[in-house]
Amino acid sequence: MVQIAQRIGIPFVLLLMASLYFLEVRTGKEQDLMLIKPVYYLMVVLFIINAVTDMRDIMRNRGDEAAQKAEDSSLKTILLFAGLAILLVAALPFAGFLVSATAFL
Repeated sequence: MVQIAQRIGIPFVLLLMASLYFLEVRTGKEQDLMLIKPVYYLMVVLFIINAVTDMRDIMRNRGDEAAQKAEDSSLKTILLFAGLAILLVAALPFAGFLVSATAFL
């Protein structure tokens, strides 16, 4: 279960952020919605594909030593991502979206 959360955690957080933005833009201008709608739907489809393939890989490699090492490495990556995401949110009001997102990437 831990490995599932680690493999799907980052894509889920990104999808959640995109969903919040999509809901915010939905009540605004039609032009803004036209820009985000195709990207958002593509993200949903890719998230589902990613989740299904990750689940398949986890089921195949259950109990494998290499999977255990990957699990440890994955936890470090998730913690690093979470820290960088918090820094991104903190930097947005001061640096703006383009500068913050570029530094985040």
